[in-house]
Amino acid sequence: MMMFGRGFWNSCEGFKYFGYYHGVGIIVAVVVVLLLFMLFKRSGRRTSNDEIINALKMKYVNGEITEEEYILKKKVLSGK
Repeated sequence: MMMFGRGFWNSCEGFKYFGYYHGVGIIVAVVVVLLLFMLFKRSGRRTSNDEIINALKMKYVNGEITEEEYILKKKVLSGK
């Protein structure tokens, strides 16, 4: 197979810019994946401990749990 000019590997028709274009593509793909990861991480917001304790208080106020249950569950949630 005969090549003209500077040869297949050093010409614009060959793979001279192969690494550059793939490098840019890889960088773009990594940025897109990171942005999607951050988006999904924020959308899965967890309930804060204060919200859980407030719900526990409401159960106690409504009479759904006893005072002993309330105190025990509050200790468990607060880690004390």
